[in-house]
Amino acid sequence: FLIGTNVYIALIATFIALSGFFTFNTPGIWINTAFVFFATQSAYNLQRYFKWRNHHLHAFLEPIVPATKKNWYSLIGISAAGMIGTGLFLYVEQFILLGFTGIVTSLYVFAHPTKKTLTGLRYIPFLKTILVAFCWTGIFFTLTYTTRHFFMLKAAWPYWLIVFLQVWQACVLFDLRDLESDKGHLRTFANTLTRDGMFGFWALFFIAIAGLSAYYGQILFVIPIYVVIAVIHMVCIYRKTSGLNFTFLVDGSLVLYAFGNWILFNH
Repeated sequence: FLIGTNVYIALIATFIALSGFFTFNTPGIWINTAFVFFATQSAYNLQRYFKWRNHHLHAFLEPIVPATKKNWYSLIGISAAGMIGTGLFLYVEQFILLGFTGIVTSLYVFAHPTKKTLTGLRYIPFLKTILVAFCWTGIFFTLTYTTRHFFMLKAAWPYWLIVFLQVWQACVLFDLRDLESDKGHLRTFANTLTRDGMFGFWALFFIAIAGLSAYYGQILFVIPIYVVIAVIHMVCIYRKTSGLNFTFLVDGSLVLYAFGNWILFNH
């Protein structure tokens, strides 16, 4: 249920956002948090609906996603209503930036109206993971500030840059889970590099994240968290893991990262 309805991925995004909201004492924290939950679920429900309609779903998802259009429309309608309802409490400046992020998100994947095939920016080689990380971090970053100090963004850049790298790293790992379904129509890091090459690419992310963490905060407090995350990621890279377990592990590592970020910037 959690995976099939995209509640799980929405909860992961919510936890990451909440860590930042607490760190920066964001006004209207619970409205913003609710908006992140419903916006994330709406976007992933629409994406997955297009894939379901065009028979591009991952095999492991088939048994657990809504099986009829009526169920899909209900699920999309509920999440969209929540997004619109909570979005009414946001500021104009936030709407402008969220609108830009929304455009990028909508162009990420959509069904071609005449060819009835999936197309979009995600099919540009290697761009898929960057777009997802940009959309996630863009929403969190935008909601951190209100009109009272909207242009005092400098303090948040280090925090959300680290978050961007963490989400991007997770997305690159998901290329491994999607190796078979992406083959033949989508060029990704996973179907271009070997497993060892993927480890090397992952290591670059990890070094960058750890380096920025050491520069901006007390990294000693988060070393145990980073070690656990590294172990989880190594399991995903080098052990054959089912799509469902892979999803729980990699997305779950983002929760650990978020907890570490809160510790890092509050000590």
